[in-house]
Amino acid sequence: MKIFLLGDIHGEWEHADQSYENATAKWGSPDLLIQVGDFGYYPTGVGYKVWHRNDFGHRCVFIDGNHEMHEALRAVEGKIDGCWEYARRGWHESGMLGIGGATSVDKAFRLKVGAHWSDLEDLTREEVDPILDANYEDVKVVISHTCPSGFDMAWACNPMWGGEHKDEITRVLLQEVLEKYKPEVWVFGHWHVSGSGTYHHEDGTTTEWQCLDIAQMAKLELSDDVLNLRIEV
Repeated sequence: MKIFLLGDIHGEWEHADQSYENATAKWGSPDLLIQVGDFGYYPTGVGYKVWHRNDFGHRCVFIDGNHEMHEALRAVEGKIDGCWEYARRGWHESGMLGIGGATSVDKAFRLKVGAHWSDLEDLTREEVDPILDANYEDVKVVISHTCPSGFDMAWACNPMWGGEHKDEITRVLLQEVLEKYKPEVWVFGHWHVSGSGTYHHEDGTTTEWQCLDIAQMAKLELSDDVLNLRIEV
């Protein structure tokens, strides 16, 4: 299965569309496109624009980030804009696990200027416990919006937001998922930078992680016995 993974969009569909065009020109059409949150789901209010494509010829799935209108998103039934499927927190399919949510470092600023902010943005214990209790045996890849607390992201932090905040509840809960499933690959967005690293588990296994910049595209080849991640820079 050829999977494209797409970084944050924030409703900037022209940027995302160019990344998609570049990726398909390089790698051909995928079987599945997964967007890693901050999709930009604002069905009402300033800034919401649909992607001009409503039929990609393949499945399109997105998880939620922190910049979404979560109250409206949770009420979604069926596909958005004709093709996009909202993968709710704990989505599990074909060796992949998808988990949305993150803390907005710009919460205070958004509230000050009257911008939308939702108290549903963070991952919760009630959402994570069923994921941990499921005991999936096939998880090779985790796709989330932000990353576990064990991934060092200090290098990516803008000082104006006060540092890395490893104690954010979503990152702490994702760390439990990391330690439970020990996936081969973990892909996320949120930080608006591109970078990669390796997390070393106590049992000697490793998880390769990739952070996607805004609208950056990655290709994932996934089958029963093959896992290959390539990043479009």
